Amino acid sequence: RREMIVLKCKTQCATADTALSKGWFTEIEAEIKRFNLTNPGSIVQIHSYFGFSGHHQLGENPMQSADKQAILLQWIWRVPPNMKAKAEEFCEKIKKDIDEINAFQGPNGTEMAATGLVFLDHAMKETLIEEIPVHEISTIWLPFIILAMALRSARMLLLALIPMPIEIIVAFGLMYFVSLHTTVVLFALMMMLMLCTSLSFDYSLFTLTRYAEERAMGESVEDAIPTVISQSGRVIVVSGCVLMIAWAAMLGLPTPFNGFCVAASAMILVCVLVQLTFVPSLLAILPFLGPDAAEKRLLLSEEDEMEGAPFKGSDYNGSSRGRKVYPPELERARPHMQGFFFW
Repeated sequence: RREMIVLKCKTQCATADTALSKGWFTEIEAEIKRFNLTNPGSIVQIHSYFGFSGHHQLGENPMQSADKQAILLQWIWRVPPNMKAKAEEFCEKIKKDIDEINAFQGPNGTEMAATGLVFLDHAMKETLIEEIPVHEISTIWLPFIILAMALRSARMLLLALIPMPIEIIVAFGLMYFVSLHTTVVLFALMMMLMLCTSLSFDYSLFTLTRYAEERAMGESVEDAIPTVISQSGRVIVVSGCVLMIAWAAMLGLPTPFNGFCVAASAMILVCVLVQLTFVPSLLAILPFLGPDAAEKRLLLSEEDEMEGAPFKGSDYNGSSRGRKVYPPELERARPHMQGFFFW
């Protein structure tokens, strides 16, 4: 792996090759050599502008920019998995040294920056660990408000939160066994947390609003839950399948990027299964978390009224007690509710 440190002028200058910059590069190069002493064979090559400038190479120094505003120090090292933690710790130390050097530079001085595979990987990991929880906490109120406005019940809002820890534990447990056979990067786990938050709220909106509608029409818990599973569950399954098919496109990428597909599909599958099994079971065991049933109203058909037989007709569910009253919007849509999606 190749790591690089660039030193450049903040403003236009004659050259970045100064005695001060040479001292800084010499100090960092000594740190790299010390790392090689404690970890023999890890450093393969070290090249810097000042190392090349002492040689009689042909042409311009390749470690200096064409306008002489920047110079370069780079090294190539071996970072096996068992030494990754030490490499990241070393990069963090170099970064702190660079920050100290930059802190004492004036507006017309120089600035130093580090880049490379290990530097970028460490920086991305720190950013994800620090930024994602802050982002989730700072934006979680918006889906809460939307879901609360749709459900109109604090008890049902609790039903949207209870499945989330279960989904995280189960999905992360599945990824542990996946990690035994392939590489799973930390970024995939962070993505799973974001998927868990979004899908939990999304699927809870489907299931709980339908459950509330059934209870508002006077259905018992025993009758409302099968309706929720058969109707809203179909939407959740289709949505989950579409998402997993979309993420499956990443299976063609090389390792470890194909791990994103497995991680996303695992979280999506767990969210779908939890919403179709755990949430209905929780409603059945703890019905007080849901809304109370309204008084069930019956509406006679015109033929029944004309014949004077108040309970002769059949309702929407095939019951012989009469037809249920649905909201006006649903009553107007009922003639068109036919076909595959309205079993």
